[in-house]
Amino acid sequence: GVDAGASVLLEESRGPLTAPGWHPRGTALAYGRLVPEGDERARFEIVVQDAPDRRRVLQSRTIEGDELPLQAPDLSTVAVAWSPDGHYLAVPQLQPPGLALIRADNGRLLKEIAGAFLPAWSPDGGRLAFYRTGEPEGLYLLEMATLGEPRRLLDLPEANPLPAPIWTPDGQALIVIRRLSVPGDPAKSNFDLVRIPIERARGIGKIEALKRSIFPNEQALRADEVLSGVSVSLHRSGEDLFATSWVEGRDYLITWFRPQSGEVRTHFNPVDRSVPIGALALAPGEGLLLALRAGPPGAPSPPALCEPKPMAESLNPLVPDDAARAEWVATLVNAARDLLRHQFPAATLDDAPVERASILPAPGEVPRDHPIL
Repeated sequence: GVDAGASVLLEESRGPLTAPGWHPRGTALAYGRLVPEGDERARFEIVVQDAPDRRRVLQSRTIEGDELPLQAPDLSTVAVAWSPDGHYLAVPQLQPPGLALIRADNGRLLKEIAGAFLPAWSPDGGRLAFYRTGEPEGLYLLEMATLGEPRRLLDLPEANPLPAPIWTPDGQALIVIRRLSVPGDPAKSNFDLVRIPIERARGIGKIEALKRSIFPNEQALRADEVLSGVSVSLHRSGEDLFATSWVEGRDYLITWFRPQSGEVRTHFNPVDRSVPIGALALAPGEGLLLALRAGPPGAPSPPALCEPKPMAESLNPLVPDDAARAEWVATLVNAARDLLRHQFPAATLDDAPVERASILPAPGEVPRDHPIL
């Protein structure tokens, strides 16, 4: 565990795995795995791991055809979502793409939703929110009591790189990110944060804008820039929200935002602003403890725990195995190399530039008040 610094290998798969989902009581893990069978065939299985040496396959489906290599380029970005009562699982389907609702005890199929992705259970487990492909993509809501036709709540074009919708702690609203064009400059776009009240009888209430842009300094996205991903986590109190985005060429910063007051407490990166940060997840306790990964999307990014404090955040790298240790060393060395290269002027001799013998600064070259120290 995290406290003991020990790790256990739960699955050694020949194919990719989805992100796991914890049982609400922390007693089991559920995940999906793609098992190659040859001849352009594979099985996609939903597995529940009840103990390090005990697992059960809840669902197994054959995937075949020429498009098989394209079905799961990075399954790690897809998650299995466990209902709050532990009775149901919302699991990804690869062929055709979508979601399936199954019982967690025996795998019985309850409902399939074509084109659905990024599920989020309401706190009481009575409703499931998700995005769904279409023209345009949209935010939908499924009532678990009836398992009827999902209700469309909002058009959300280009929802694919965005995080799953977030329920407020009282289960009365959803917080989502949406893409908007910049007035007067259609070549630019921005991503705002909105709160959508859910009214069972009448659909949705008035949409409330929480933050005009998820980007630090509200810098709009240019036409030549690509948003590779966004990660958001809301504390169980509903008072603190952390968000980060990945745009190549920009500083990678976490925004600490307070939705109820509209206050931006700070922007920070506990590693270095040149290092992408993702997979934000706040611990469910009373205090603020933020789990994260340091590295670009799709890479073997090492995990860490961060205790956010204005101007004084702390970082605790997690190194459960040799692979994570090697990734952390590489991440920190690369960040230090970039920092040293860009923070210091070129070395000179007799007013002529010369090549440095080392990227490290010479003794006395760094003033005591330099930001790097």
